[in-house]
Amino acid sequence: MPELSNDMYCSQQISIPPTFPYLLRQYAKAAIRTQPADLLRWSTAYFRCLALNLPPPIKPRLEYPIPKSHFGLTPGWLKALVYQLQNNLTVPFKVLWDRWIGACLQHENLIEILCLSGFTDHNEIPWFRFVALCAGHITENLTQTMIMVCEILTEEPEGGSAMVPLEVFVDVYKFLAQIDASEPQKINNLYFTDSLLSIYREPPAVVSSESTIEVEEKIEEEEVVYEEEKVEEVEEKPVEDLVGVVISCPDIAIGDAKTEDEFLEETVGRESIDYKSPTIPAEVIDLENADLEKERQEKAAIPMEGAESVDTLIGYMPERKDIMEYLEEAKKDEVEEEEGLEEEVDEDLKRLKYILETAPAASEIEMVPSVVSVEEVMSEEGVEEKPPNYAFVNAIPGVGGIVPTELVEAVIEYMKECSVPQHGMVMPRNLRHFKCPPLEVAYI
Repeated sequence: MPELSNDMYCSQQISIPPTFPYLLRQYAKAAIRTQPADLLRWSTAYFRCLALNLPPPIKPRLEYPIPKSHFGLTPGWLKALVYQLQNNLTVPFKVLWDRWIGACLQHENLIEILCLSGFTDHNEIPWFRFVALCAGHITENLTQTMIMVCEILTEEPEGGSAMVPLEVFVDVYKFLAQIDASEPQKINNLYFTDSLLSIYREPPAVVSSESTIEVEEKIEEEEVVYEEEKVEEVEEKPVEDLVGVVISCPDIAIGDAKTEDEFLEETVGRESIDYKSPTIPAEVIDLENADLEKERQEKAAIPMEGAESVDTLIGYMPERKDIMEYLEEAKKDEVEEEEGLEEEVDEDLKRLKYILETAPAASEIEMVPSVVSVEEVMSEEGVEEKPPNYAFVNAIPGVGGIVPTELVEAVIEYMKECSVPQHGMVMPRNLRHFKCPPLEVAYI
């Protein structure tokens, strides 16, 4: 029975950091306030941000009643993202993707938003424009989108006037006014591919460039070495004393073992003592030889079927005159056949000339080029075709269609007038005023 250790643990012996209860309390409050869809993923992002001294993904308050969301994207999550990436005008794609996944949002929705925005530089994504486009997925029209942008990007506390600088408002409004999101569309993804996120994924398995033949040879060599090691181990083991042991099938002693070559040298060429080869009498051999001679003579006497003499063959041959006439007739037939072919070719040429002369001008003919698909060319050349990378975007009411230039300029002039007494700031109440021009075209 194992001896019991004398070490006894108690609360005085276990050292707990004084800040540990505080960390657990803050973590529990953040989880209740944020309500993440995936607690494990969110917890990983939360503690990683704390370890790197970064703002964690936490909503400012509990969202209740539950607001309208776009695949989990809510105003609270937008405020949490702005809190994490504060004081940034541009954000790299890798950092944005990391914060987006830490907020338990879907990868596909991020790609759709980036493709719809028309951004071309994955290292410098305009942060305010991105937030405005995300807000457009949660609202019903462009006016509500701009109000939400002011509430999210403001530096004032919640419940205040939600003022933002005029430059930020004008830049975001011009950006959204140029986007056509009134109908579902398919957009080609050229700048935000998964290959840019390889740093966040597990490294692929290394594929050996060696051929299968080399691998098989290596396996065979390893098997041979393993068998040789086994033989050496058997030879090193001493022979056990088997006296007094009953064995149904006794083993051969190692010293008496013989190779195949030694066994053949001893057995081949050595006559057995018990066995004697039989002797055939001479009379039997003479009778067999006589029978063979009779068969040969009979075969020689029988004439070959279909054999004819040389004289008869010569008689079948025609005279020299007949041969010359036959050859001349064959030559005539060949010449006639060649002339007939030439006449047919001439008729075809005549037909082509007639068609060309009577055909309309080249400008009147509709030239229809032969259409060859890319798939056929790729299959003929043997090149592996890479599937196209597309992003399917649904209609976004919060962005709508393209706003006319006259209407955009009228809104900007009105906001400039409002910003003069407000120290260069604009706020949602300016958009709700009856003097404000409509921010979008009302489609009936």
